[in-house]
Amino acid sequence: MENHSTKTGGFRVSDQAAEKFKEIIDSMEERPAGVRIYNASGCCGASVQMELAEGLRPGEMEVDVEGVPFFVASDFLPELSPVTIDFTDGGFRLLGFHKSEGCCGGH
Repeated sequence: MENHSTKTGGFRVSDQAAEKFKEIIDSMEERPAGVRIYNASGCCGASVQMELAEGLRPGEMEVDVEGVPFFVASDFLPELSPVTIDFTDGGFRLLGFHKSEGCCGGH
């Protein structure tokens, strides 16, 4: 099976991930508007988080990938440039995100 991806706004989403996002959104009783991708900073550097979202927040932009709306802070989008969101049996994975080292070391 080929693993195609769609590039948009600096990041990519594999076909498998796009299908899984749609499946999750469609299965929700109160259907979310999309998927928020955001930077959660901590002592060990940046950590990319994803959550189902009701809509855009101030400072975010919407990036549509194969029918899945993603909400991303405009200033965070460039940091996702090398990232591909993929889905395997183990769940969602962000391939290519290089977080900076913080006080935790992280080698």
